[in-house]
Amino acid sequence: MRIERRLLAEVPAATLARLAGDSFFASRGFLELWRTKGGHPVAWTVEADGAIAAALPGVEYGWGPIARFVSMPDGCYGGVLVDPALEDERPAFARNLFGALARRRYAKVHVF
Repeated sequence: MRIERRLLAEVPAATLARLAGDSFFASRGFLELWRTKGGHPVAWTVEADGAIAAALPGVEYGWGPIARFVSMPDGCYGGVLVDPALEDERPAFARNLFGALARRRYAKVHVF
């Protein structure tokens, strides 16, 4: 299992669609809207067997030690997106993702 922070543009569109389904709040278009407020869209991903199996898309604000991460801005429902075929792995994926978020040492993290 490998956890990686990626710019949203680095996550293949087909992969994001597979994980997010028809979720408007996890869509590339919705996350890109937050650039107007100074954020940049990212996705924390979990790779299993060489493919992205789970992701936590969100928006980062700021840089360095004062950076903040919001999984779904303004209280929209969000959370860890998991490949439906690997749903049983959700607890392990989430535990590892949240551990990576903590190690990143954001000034603030909001996961809805």
